[in-house]
Amino acid sequence: MIWFVLWLIFAVGVFTWLGWSVNITLSQRKAWSEFASKYKLDVVKPGSPIAPVGVRGNLQGRQITIYTDVETTPERRTQELYTMIEVFLNKLPPAMTVMSKYSLPEKMSDITLPQTMQVEGLAVAQSEDAAKVTEWLTQKRRQAIRTFMDAAAPDEGAMLISDDDIAFLLWRTMDPMRDVRVLNAKVQSMFAIARELE
Repeated sequence: MIWFVLWLIFAVGVFTWLGWSVNITLSQRKAWSEFASKYKLDVVKPGSPIAPVGVRGNLQGRQITIYTDVETTPERRTQELYTMIEVFLNKLPPAMTVMSKYSLPEKMSDITLPQTMQVEGLAVAQSEDAAKVTEWLTQKRRQAIRTFMDAAAPDEGAMLISDDDIAFLLWRTMDPMRDVRVLNAKVQSMFAIARELE
């Protein structure tokens, strides 16, 4: 009898968790689809009707990508789902660069550039040509980067990543962005930062 009770408790817990996860995903799909429709962006639909969607396209003359990414934490051996928002710059920094307020996540830990820079408040500031990027970092750009990075909580990520072909601001959060107003506000704030960096 005791094993049946334990099994029942376990089953109820699993189904409750599954229902909660599906509810979050469906409300996220709705919000992201509304956002895409408002700005005439493309919705990237997965094979499963209950899997997260993605958004990509050109908004106000700027490329944007929104998607979810699964990360496995080595210390906990669990999987965590992140919302990733990428807002691309139309004018690139003068050299390959990566900046982040916090240490890079496990998936990006292999990104290492040969030169480091001193940028206040950042845990990571690397470049292929520190002199060029330091010159590019005017007071206005430093303030824009600081504003963007300071908005990130310790369990989030705010990064500037660039190479020879593309550069983008990356916002990484466990918030599924189920409220279209919250999603829109974050995107618009990132667009404002992108304009300051150009």
